[in-house]
Amino acid sequence: MAHGSSAEKEPSIFEQYIRAQGLLQGEDEWGQFLAALARPLPVTFRINRGLFPPQVVDRCLRQANHILHAREDELPFDAGEQVRAARHIPWCDGWQLGVNRVQLKRGGSDYTRALREWLLLWGTLPARQHASAGVITRQEVASMVPGALLAADHTHAVLDVCAAPGSKTLQVLEGMMLAARGGVGGAAAPVRGVMVANDLDSARAYKLAARVRACGAASQHLVVVNHKAQKLPRVLRAGSAGGAADHDGTFDRVLCDVPCSGDGTLRPPPTPVQSGHVLSIPPY
Repeated sequence: MAHGSSAEKEPSIFEQYIRAQGLLQGEDEWGQFLAALARPLPVTFRINRGLFPPQVVDRCLRQANHILHAREDELPFDAGEQVRAARHIPWCDGWQLGVNRVQLKRGGSDYTRALREWLLLWGTLPARQHASAGVITRQEVASMVPGALLAADHTHAVLDVCAAPGSKTLQVLEGMMLAARGGVGGAAAPVRGVMVANDLDSARAYKLAARVRACGAASQHLVVVNHKAQKLPRVLRAGSAGGAADHDGTFDRVLCDVPCSGDGTLRPPPTPVQSGHVLSIPPY
């Protein structure tokens, strides 16, 4: 009997690793799992209501009304797939669009072109000709969860330990500013809180500082530092009118999204894991 094509293919390192977790039951689930990994993530974003005047946010959303509220029967077939209706995510004031990254980049329909232009105009990285860029932040839904759970308000001292590239930093800062307004449409209160965004890598810290320029006046409540998080100094905040310090140098909230093996983020994209990168990472 000839060998070669008839011989069973040896499982990849990726397959061995995932199967060893014991999370999948049978070949049917394995096939469904691989199919899920192959699907591109949908485009998602947050609205930074706390960083901009309400009239600016309203203008941004009005321009996208035909995008965010289009009916299913109005949406095109684009880049090989049907565009779906956008879905609001209320707990983070975000949106999950009915297109994935491939459709957004390659789509040629009027709907997708309008979406690309809108995201570019109002996105976090500021367009020089448009002072209000930054009203929306492209961010995956999973990345929005820690900032939402942190629930920082306008009186808190907050530390983001591994802050770059800054999506979570902006989310928490935006939440602090919105809390000072009393929520959407609420009464304003003075912002007495501060956020310290730290990153060990100096190049990443500089990129973070450049990114938060779009925050406008809110950036006066943000400090970007480049330091070992284990050895951050305790900084006392001076009291009012030159009195005693009203803060003992500790933080009310700490966000610590540390670098990890990556085996929990197989989908966007799976290539490093499939190559066996996860198995070669030394224990912490």
